[in-house]
Amino acid sequence: VNLGNPGTQPAVTKMSTLYDVVVVGGGLSGLIAARHLSRMGHCVLVLEARNRVGGRTCTEHGIDVGGAYIGPGQDRMYELVREFQLETYRVRDEGLNVQEIHGKRGEYTGFIPPLGLLALLDTHLALSRMQRDCERIDCAQPWLSAEAERLDGITAESYFRDELFFGEQAKLLGDICVRAILSAEPRDVSALFWLTYLRSSHGLEYLGRATDGAQQDRVTGGTQQISERLAKAITSSGCGTVRLCTEVVHIEQLSYASSSSSLSSLFSSSSSSSSSSSSSSSSSSSDASLVRIHCVDSSSDPTCTSASSSSTPTLSFTARRCIVAIPPPLAQRVRFSPPLPYARHMLLGRMPLGSVIKTITVYARAFWRPRYSGQLVCDAGPLSVTYDDCTTEHAALMGFIQGKDAYEWAQRTVAERQQAVCAQYARMFENPEALECEQFIEKNWSLERYSDGCYVGLCPPGVLTSFGHALREPFNLVHWAGTETSEIFQGYMEGAVRAGERAAAEVSHSLTNETL
Repeated sequence: VNLGNPGTQPAVTKMSTLYDVVVVGGGLSGLIAARHLSRMGHCVLVLEARNRVGGRTCTEHGIDVGGAYIGPGQDRMYELVREFQLETYRVRDEGLNVQEIHGKRGEYTGFIPPLGLLALLDTHLALSRMQRDCERIDCAQPWLSAEAERLDGITAESYFRDELFFGEQAKLLGDICVRAILSAEPRDVSALFWLTYLRSSHGLEYLGRATDGAQQDRVTGGTQQISERLAKAITSSGCGTVRLCTEVVHIEQLSYASSSSSLSSLFSSSSSSSSSSSSSSSSSSSDASLVRIHCVDSSSDPTCTSASSSSTPTLSFTARRCIVAIPPPLAQRVRFSPPLPYARHMLLGRMPLGSVIKTITVYARAFWRPRYSGQLVCDAGPLSVTYDDCTTEHAALMGFIQGKDAYEWAQRTVAERQQAVCAQYARMFENPEALECEQFIEKNWSLERYSDGCYVGLCPPGVLTSFGHALREPFNLVHWAGTETSEIFQGYMEGAVRAGERAAAEVSHSLTNETL
């Protein structure tokens, strides 16, 4: 893995290697695509803006502050765990769960929190109707599903209140589900997107469960290890390079004439980015034969929370194909020459990520055991949902501050958030020991410049039916990966892996056809 230091290079340095593929983004999706292509013998370069690989997975001192959970059906992730000889352990699911809705605390087991008889009936009927609607969704092309226009024309909030739930208590439970699963509010996403997300991931109950659900297992030592080992496999293959601290700012597709002259000057480092841009400004997307990726040094911001000091490219790479494997808001910051097709441009500008602050609160002992599982559901915040986060190294609770609560609590100090989280644990688990923690760890993903939120790009009303068809559609030499583009387990690590596999297959097929 090459950290590089483009800042010490001349004003613009054009690297001499002609790559088969440049992958933009060193998260799971980009690394999987690069690994697959390097195994096929293609010369691959991965460009990552951060000073680490892993994207929205991040392990700090053995603690996952990013994506952490895997569950049954997520076969690609379990295959990677086995391949790299890692181990998993079960998330604790024994004991009572706790819920607090409208200030009323209750204890329960199973999936549905304690509700009154009418609210319980309301919830069961609503879940049945929602499951029926989910089964009518085509995950590959949700915009062509039955009633797609109607469902994409309303928010999930309207869908809950007008079509599913009757009682207020059950409606609040629906709001909590959206907040917990998407880190957003029901008003932020269309009903079609919500149903598509559920359909792609085995349904609401699967997504909310630990045992037999999406939160069943953790990777011992953290999930970022998978990305680190993928990067090592790429660089040791003899066909791949992973370059960190290199932010892509411009992706330029060269016409046949331009690329011919580009090949002849590839080994020259005196070209300016402005002249290369002007030479391709008249290129149409239909006659491009090479792609040049222009970058800046991003090593000056190790926290990845501030804007780059300069957007003027200092380094460029040339390839036959490019895979963009970064979240939609980040892809929107990249300049494309020629410009992106209208639908793709509009799509990138309309897929914000959710807002979440992940917290890990470490205690001297697991005071909630054995009576409680460590899982709670709350509508008042700051935490929406929590899980037992104990390992052999520490006793801890993991909790998410999400959606509107993340907007509010992001404006407070770390000390204030710690105090509020500990007070919530003390109230919910009825134990004053929760007030005194040994360590409070948090990660506000909305402040991460190279993530812009978590877990997934969201689609407000009208987006899927208007621009969804561009989600995976290549732009001539540019292909798309990332968990948002997966038809299965969209938003999850599993989805990122599957999207990387698909993009690699597309590119390999395209390159093979080009040489025939």
